[in-house]
Amino acid sequence: MPQRKIAVIAGASGLIGSRLLEQLLRSPEYTRVISVGRRKLPLKNEKLEQLISDFSDLKKYDIWTETSVVFCCIGTTMKKAGSKEAFRRVDYEIPVRLAEAASLADAQFHLVSSIGASVTTSNFYLRTKGETEAFLRSAGLRSVHIYRPSLLLGKRAEFRFGEKLGIWLYSTFSWLMLGPLRKYKGIQAEKVAAAMLHFSLRKAEAGVFIHENSELLDVS
Repeated sequence: MPQRKIAVIAGASGLIGSRLLEQLLRSPEYTRVISVGRRKLPLKNEKLEQLISDFSDLKKYDIWTETSVVFCCIGTTMKKAGSKEAFRRVDYEIPVRLAEAASLADAQFHLVSSIGASVTTSNFYLRTKGETEAFLRSAGLRSVHIYRPSLLLGKRAEFRFGEKLGIWLYSTFSWLMLGPLRKYKGIQAEKVAAAMLHFSLRKAEAGVFIHENSELLDVS
């Protein structure tokens, strides 16, 4: 008999989040999926519930008493955010608030981070990702999975010039991504979402697990 799992997902309108949401709704192991976001998704499904929130006070909702797994697919760009402060509010503060709420339910926590994330790098984007990961390591959550994909491939609703350029370069030189360079190989958003679903369905082992791009590419 399938496990009865209840998922909370943030960032379900994004490139990875939208693919993950589709897979969660198809999965027989998940009987209820709660999307948390600022705007309502144009989607209806008997398993889907939508919680409209600005993420400022997530602990007040009663969903945490039953939640099994939390997926954080939230992310933005410096250009879209407009400032370092605004970027940090999305890529650091929202995951932190989600993790604090998830601790109320002893839920698994799954975070989309980035290849190269580090608290010591001078790159603001990657340092913010690294600081988010560092918080999760110290948050007291029983089971944390962190995903570090490389260049994401897939059609977005919004146009990102830098990403389009990166995809063109990848398609031109992908044949070079062998051996040690394989960890930088572009990866389909669908593949990252499938890996997140895969690891969420495994027995909930205690600890913090880092899934690098090479591992994500190998998940069937």
